[in-house]
Amino acid sequence: MIITYFKFNNTEYKNMLELLCIQCHELFSYSSPNLRAQCRTNCFDNSTFMKCLEIFEHHNNKRSLYN
Repeated sequence: MIITYFKFNNTEYKNMLELLCIQCHELFSYSSPNLRAQCRTNCFDNSTFMKCLEIFEHHNNKRSLYN
């Protein structure tokens, strides 16, 4: 996975990933109140982060965190 390659020596990169988790949390916190923590688990190397990433990727299809 690309995320484990960087290991966060780059603060800007880590901040960008953190913002992604925050935005995902804002969208789904009503149904998953611990989403931000789940997204950050294992330095963002987890399925929750990947689902959040898919939600914000540029495409025409609508996606849900629970697909």
